[in-house]
Amino acid sequence: MEPLVGNGRRRRTSDPRRRRWWAALAVLVGLLLAWLAFVAVSLVQADHRLHAGIAAADRAKAGLTLADLTAARGSGLLAAAATDFQAAHADVNSPLVAPFRLVPFVGTQVRSVDALSAAASVVARSARSALDAVRVMLARPHTTPAARAALVEQLVGVLDGLRARVDAVPLGPAHGLVAALRRQRHTFARDLAKVEAVLARADGAARGAAALLGGHHTFLLIAANNAEMRAGSGMALEVGTLRTANGAVSVGPLQPAGTLIGRFPGVSPSGDLAALWGFEDPAVDFREVFLSPQFPANAALAARMWAAYTHQHVDGVLMVDIQALADLLGVIGPVSAGGTTLTAGNADRYLLEQQYAGEANIQSEAARHERLGLLAAAAFARLETPGVPLSKVAGALGQAAAGRHVLVWASNPAVEADWAAAGAAGVVAGNDLLLALLNQGANKLDPYQHIAARLSVVPQGDASKVTVEVSVTNNTPSGLTGYAAGGQAGYPPRVYNGAVALDFPAVAGDVSTPGTSRVETAGRDYAARMVAVPVTVPDHATRTVVIRFAVLGRHGTLAVEPSARIPPTTWTASAPGATAARFTDATAHSFTW
Repeated sequence: MEPLVGNGRRRRTSDPRRRRWWAALAVLVGLLLAWLAFVAVSLVQADHRLHAGIAAADRAKAGLTLADLTAARGSGLLAAAATDFQAAHADVNSPLVAPFRLVPFVGTQVRSVDALSAAASVVARSARSALDAVRVMLARPHTTPAARAALVEQLVGVLDGLRARVDAVPLGPAHGLVAALRRQRHTFARDLAKVEAVLARADGAARGAAALLGGHHTFLLIAANNAEMRAGSGMALEVGTLRTANGAVSVGPLQPAGTLIGRFPGVSPSGDLAALWGFEDPAVDFREVFLSPQFPANAALAARMWAAYTHQHVDGVLMVDIQALADLLGVIGPVSAGGTTLTAGNADRYLLEQQYAGEANIQSEAARHERLGLLAAAAFARLETPGVPLSKVAGALGQAAAGRHVLVWASNPAVEADWAAAGAAGVVAGNDLLLALLNQGANKLDPYQHIAARLSVVPQGDASKVTVEVSVTNNTPSGLTGYAAGGQAGYPPRVYNGAVALDFPAVAGDVSTPGTSRVETAGRDYAARMVAVPVTVPDHATRTVVIRFAVLGRHGTLAVEPSARIPPTTWTASAPGATAARFTDATAHSFTW
């Protein structure tokens, strides 16, 4: 019986079983709190490591170029990223965290972090392994043409393996995520898509190069001059052949395009090229071929023209311009011919300006053309020199291709698809803009034309109204005279006569050119549409052309493609609610609104 206390109530005595129950509950709560704390720390730590890995991967992506493949820097950054991603993956795969995968909502977050960290780890480790393999391959002796061809084939195998691993990584749940994790997943998916695009481009370039170097092939080689522009390339002024034989490359004599003029039965433009530019007779003169920026159609016509002129079949067409040569000289070193030495530092100025100084007759023009052919042949011959770093050559050519300074077409559809994947095929696609100033004045005034383009987008209803305003300022120096200044086409010297041509989406409607009394040509241009407006710009004057069209949707993206101009066109882009952008078309640039 319990004893009585002061007011007659009985005093309670402690129950050992109750004390044990409360003690057990306290221990359980403590363990639960410790478990929750461990899980929280693990998830926070995984998040921090995921962020650290992404930062390391970003540094690797930002700092690595193709020329760095022989260095350990990129591989080291990717190794650091892989370590962080693996650690994050281990944090969320702890047995103590596993039960939370079954908890609604919370489990979704855990599975997302797990999938993202695993995917990032696979990508980082695979990329590091591929870079290490490439570095070892490039370190091996490859002084013979056959060895170089074999090396390119090995690169294809490495890139194929890397693409397969990257394409297969799962990113985990996309729905039911907290805002921060949802943003992180979106960023990772976007970056992964960029990586996949870069790998596709590299793989296409390697496959195209392997097809070019393997076996025996003959390509039509066109040297384009950016001092006299066409659409998306310089004018074709020198033509010849480039031959490959089991890795060896040789260039035959180049001859002026103006010496190959004629009309041959069965050789004529077709399709959209004929509809747009048939009135210019492009099949008669190589200098009139590239009025459209759609390189495959132009190149196929050029190949037929060459076969008609020379009875020589070619497997494709390779076009290189002044900037491509300058980029290549930065790797192979100076070349000399005919008393002229070209370096990476002086190539642009010499080929755009100085080579024309004092030229006023056919004899001096013929000597200049011969000298240019010798210089081009010397540059390609230098590529055969043992010790020229292939990674740097590939980097230079890749940089040139990104600006449309190197364009390639192959008659074999499979090989052509590889060049298209590499971004070297010169195709203007469905949501692209390519702005060109076509020189029609028989002069070399393009380097002195400053082009400023303003792109503005205004959503209206269920569509977006697009305006492209192009201002051309003729800054030709007063001291420029002779052949380069022009005056042979019915216009005074230093007056620029040509057309502003814009390729834009094929699905666009409501096309107009306000303020223009005449359109030179307009219509479908394969995957795009084109409109060309004539323009004459007197010395030190400015002329403006406005082109408008509409696309469906209040939001969208337009990709401004490179024009291959030297200097490039300056663009500004704006739309309500979008960040204004300023860029040049030295490389492609996308504007989203």
